[in-house]
Formats: sequence, structure tokens, C-alpha cells
Amino acid sequence: MNRYIYGLKRSRMKLKIFLACAALTLGFSASARTYRPNIVIIETRAGLTSDSSMTSRSWQEELFPEGYRFVYAYGGSADALDGLSDMMSSEGYETTELSAYDGTRPLFARIRVETHDALYNTVSVLRQCGLYADALIILTSESGDTPYHDSWHIPMIVKLPSSRRSTLPRGSSITDPVTTADIPPTVLHAAGIRRNGGDGESMLPLIRRKAKAWRHYVYFVNDEYIAVTDGRFKYIQPRNGGEELYNLLVDPYETDNIAGRRSILLNIMREAAKVR
Repeated sequence: MNRYIYGLKRSRMKLKIFLACAALTLGFSASARTYRPNIVIIETRAGLTSDSSMTSRSWQEELFPEGYRFVYAYGGSADALDGLSDMMSSEGYETTELSAYDGTRPLFARIRVETHDALYNTVSVLRQCGLYADALIILTSESGDTPYHDSWHIPMIVKLPSSRRSTLPRGSSITDPVTTADIPPTVLHAAGIRRNGGDGESMLPLIRRKAKAWRHYVYFVNDEYIAVTDGRFKYIQPRNGGEELYNLLVDPYETDNIAGRRSILLNIMREAAKVR
């Protein structure tokens, strides 16, 4: 009888230990699911980060050394980010200015800067307030109204929260083509929010190298131009006639139109443009 009681007590103790471990594991899982980083989107005016006084590589290394730079980033719809603040607010985020943030809820801030000093000051404030390290920060820019390099091509840096890891070394460059339309899905993905982020795709799988497939082309369409690029070549069709083709790998500023010398490639890019 004593052996039976002792064995029963041991079984109960094992059950308690098992339940305690299970509860602890579930607690960690729930914490992981509900963890929401602070999120800051910094938008610069068109051309601010591409002019001669601030090359793309230099400002990345100085401001966001651990950020992931998307080499072939392009402007999307002008209203791609409209409504994102309201959406994040409805999901429990504090959507306020940095100076008014009290830390009671995770922060979502969309900040526009017009000058180099304002850009540096914004990053400095994030660091001084202790918000920089564990925040998802996306630096981007508004785009112009033409598909040429100094208008359509924009900066895109994504800095992960320090608690998020990637097999890709921090500070790496990524050559998959992305657009500003990919920002809302990226924000929602990082926050664990399952809502429609529009026409884009989350950039996080690209950073984590877990993207099973990605788009081949990025498109530009307005009343004056149709354009398409895969990051290596760009095809431009002005609506008033003519065709342009540029090899961005050797001619990033699009000074040499090779449309008359690369007929096969021209046909491929022309067909790609018809998809839109």
C-alpha cells in the first residue's frame, strides 16, 4: 500500500511538472505571438537621399548600419501608405508624434523629413528615447512622376528590431525589386496583424531569405509613360511614341538607350509591359 501511495504521489508530481512546463511553453508562445515592435516609417522628399551630397551607401552606413538596403526600390501608388495609421491605431498601436509618446502601447509613427538635418535628427531622437534598437524602421522616399532613375528609383532601408534575426547578415543589400506598395504588408506582417495590406507583399521573407517566390517585374503606369523593370533592365514606352531600353547594371543613370541594339531583350521587356 505504501509503495502504491508513493508511486501515486510521484505520478502526480510528474503531472504537475509536465503541466507547469506546458504552461510555461504556452506562455512563451503566446508572448511570441502577441509581441509587437514599435514601427517607424521615415519618408524623405524626392531626391533627398540620392543627390551628390549624400550617396545611398554613405547615409545607410551612418544612419542604419544594420539595416537591409533594397537596391532596386521604386515608388508605387502615391496613396500606398494612406490609411495605414488608422489601421494600426485600430489594432492597438499608438499613432502619435515621438514627443508625445508615453510608451503605454506600441508605437506606430509615420515621419516626413525635408532636409538632411531633419533625417539625422529623427534617427538621433529615436536613439536617445531608447526606441531605435527594438523598432522596425523603414526609410523610404516619395517618388516623382516619370519612370526615370532620379524620379522613380527611391531609397528603401528596412531595419529589423534587435530581437528579430535573419540568416542574411545585417547591413546586406537585397536586389529583389520592391516598391512602396510593399511597405503596408511589411508593417502588418511585423506586427502580426492578419489584414489585407493592399497590392504589395511583405519584404520580411526577402530579408529572412524565406521567400518562396518573388515578383519578376515592377511597373510604372501613368498618362505619359508605361515602364517596366526587373532591376537589371528597364523598358520605357512614352505614350507619345518611341521606346527606350536601359541596362541598369552598367548604366544606372540611364544615359545610353540600347533599344536599337538589343532586339531580343527589347521584345521580352515589351511583352512584360503588356501585362499591365
